[in-house]
Amino acid sequence: MSNITSHDANDDSSANERGAAELREFSRALSEGRAEDAQTAALSFLGQAINRLDQEPSQDLLLKQEAHRREDVGDWEGAEWLYEQALSLAEAQNQIGNIFAAHHGLSRLYTFLGRDQAALEQSLRAIAVARHSKMGPTMSVLLLLELIRQAECELRVGDVSAARRTILEMLEQVPDRPAYASHKAHGLVVLALCELETGQITEAEPHLEVAWHLLEPQAAALIFASVHIALANWWETTAQARRMRGDAQGAIAALREAVDRSRHVARLPQLDGPYKYQWLSDALCNLSHALDETGEAVLAVEALAESKSIRQAIGLPVPQA
Repeated sequence: MSNITSHDANDDSSANERGAAELREFSRALSEGRAEDAQTAALSFLGQAINRLDQEPSQDLLLKQEAHRREDVGDWEGAEWLYEQALSLAEAQNQIGNIFAAHHGLSRLYTFLGRDQAALEQSLRAIAVARHSKMGPTMSVLLLLELIRQAECELRVGDVSAARRTILEMLEQVPDRPAYASHKAHGLVVLALCELETGQITEAEPHLEVAWHLLEPQAAALIFASVHIALANWWETTAQARRMRGDAQGAIAALREAVDRSRHVARLPQLDGPYKYQWLSDALCNLSHALDETGEAVLAVEALAESKSIRQAIGLPVPQA
């Protein structure tokens, strides 16, 4: 016999209606260029979703929450085991979305630990799951994001040609709508990075210019993690382009912007785990190297010291050099 009462059913219906209304407002605000209103709607929807998850945690969610707790204390083997358990559970239940999420979680963890080939393999498996699913709106977005991850993984293992093919596929699929602007911009930044990796500065710069025009109008929405992550990547890649053109000071200015964006992302409460702090640590390390190359030794030491402090705090090895 069901324990669900008519009052519970009405509460669920009301919550669903409120959530749908917030999503509609979010979409309208983005399409009209009202970034701050879109942020307000997104925060409201996120609060409702978190409240419902807290009331009805699934076994899959409990496993992932415990994996995140293990990550927070530097228990990487424990986190890996829990993601694998979540994957086994999802496969046993044929929960396509959860299978995808488990592969994504493992890929993200392996990237964090510097296991780049393993990260790529898990990303490829996540994408295979998405391709063989009934491609609803949510899975379509997740596929776009995972294609970005795949391309970034391919760059880390040195396969620039594969990364370029992957990111071009992503850019062909991304809808030309305001709600997808940050995803398209992120893809363009990765494409620019592919060009820079083969020395094609002239080909890279137009991609960066288009990406900037997509991202800049949304920067006022401070809670949008995808926008500010893409902005941090944009500044990192712009720094590389400036350095290749011999503009050392321009590169340093861009890396300072990348640190500022990464610092902002690190403060966002909706992002879990140590990943956001690693991004900040990496940005500071890149800035330190650039400062050192231009003879600004004191500032270089300061940036590197903060980078090392962050790595130590999240349980990652601290380079001695």
